[in-house]
Amino acid sequence: MREIQCKHQGCYGIDRMTGELLRQGLHVNHKSIARIMKLYKLNAVIRKKRNYFCAVEQVPRRQLPKNLLARKFHADKPGQKLVSDVTYLSTADGQWCYASLVKDLCTSEIVACVTGRTQNLSFGLQTLKQLKDKIQPGAVFHTDQGCLYTHPMFYRELKNMRVVQSLSRKRNCLDNAVIESF
Repeated sequence: MREIQCKHQGCYGIDRMTGELLRQGLHVNHKSIARIMKLYKLNAVIRKKRNYFCAVEQVPRRQLPKNLLARKFHADKPGQKLVSDVTYLSTADGQWCYASLVKDLCTSEIVACVTGRTQNLSFGLQTLKQLKDKIQPGAVFHTDQGCLYTHPMFYRELKNMRVVQSLSRKRNCLDNAVIESF
């Protein structure tokens, strides 16, 4: 067990250790492995959780727009109600690819899609540029409270396009379920 931990830089916990010993032909109960690992201080090293989210400063809560959509996920005309979100996709090289999608609630079509290796404000603004011809003045643009959507420049760009911003309530994915499920 000590050799296995040294070989894998101390990353093997009870379950992985049990599996490795099984592969080597030793049939040992996982509870016994837990006791031995505890006795000889062979516990797994806990890796620090990595934060993959963008580091844009958030706007104070009192300045954020309200939830105007209120889970009414239907529209009479195209370009009237739009929902948006950023999806994180893991790539084969261990990096992340971000996809910013905008869905029209009338036609259920994806009307804008931008992909990139970084998630920053210009990434979000590129998505809005794709919408210029596909959106009506006074339309509702609904998103979650992600750092892109709460940034003052993003809000200003929507205002310049004469679009009303609507944000989901904090920690409530059902408010933006139409695009979250995409």
